[in-house]
Amino acid sequence: MTQGLKESHFYDWDFILYFDESIGKVLRALKTAAQQSAPSGVISTAKLVYLKGTEWNSCLLMRDTIDAVQISLRTWLKKELGWAWPPIEERVRSGPWRTKELVIPEDAFQTMFGIDGSESDKVEARTGCTIKFADPHPLRPGRLVSITGPRESLSSLPDEYRGAASFPIGFRK
Repeated sequence: MTQGLKESHFYDWDFILYFDESIGKVLRALKTAAQQSAPSGVISTAKLVYLKGTEWNSCLLMRDTIDAVQISLRTWLKKELGWAWPPIEERVRSGPWRTKELVIPEDAFQTMFGIDGSESDKVEARTGCTIKFADPHPLRPGRLVSITGPRESLSSLPDEYRGAASFPIGFRK
């Protein structure tokens, strides 16, 4: 659940990152207001950090914007905090767990998981995977289903659900 910024965030957090200069103006005004209402001697410690080159541009695809944010954030983390990628053997993607996301037509979803998804427990017990699904939406056909579990369990899922998925959203490696 989103809450927005609280006055205490300007005192409790070391950094507040923002990706659009118009948001920076708002943040600076909020920080000033927080400092003015603070008890005597209390100073805001939060450093406002603008990650340039990450503004939303309607001409860019969402994926391009996300890529720009990730690159800018990694660059800032490395410069400011000395952060580096962990060795490949320590990364999640080399671990045994995977997530598969599918959009499944509503009728196939009800057949596999029950009308309200109540049968998902049985599928979880049978596969050893965790299954989460989005609520139906009148403007989107089908249901987004995320299945997380051991690599071996997920590799057998396409046979079990062959034809049920309208198209795969992604397979995080």
